[in-house]
Amino acid sequence: MLIAQTPYAPKLKHTFEVDTPPTEDFAKIFYGQVDHVRLFGGDIAGYFNAAGLAGSLLSHAQLLGDLDPLEFGCNRHEPFFAFSKPEPALETA
Repeated sequence: MLIAQTPYAPKLKHTFEVDTPPTEDFAKIFYGQVDHVRLFGGDIAGYFNAAGLAGSLLSHAQLLGDLDPLEFGCNRHEPFFAFSKPEPALETA
């Protein structure tokens, strides 16, 4: 099971990243913080699907209810990505 929060811009059709490690200034401007290296777009589920995971986006309220996002170091306005590896189909004889 994967539950993650990552830089995400739903208005972007494709994930934005550059071929070389970004400078801190570049990362702050384009990715929102100096320690990020990409900004995921609408194709984010494809990255998880390619890794064999299936799932959906969940809002802060759906996953954490009324818990204070600052206390847990998350962004109330960004969704969480909840993905898991699907159970293998049972073989029938």
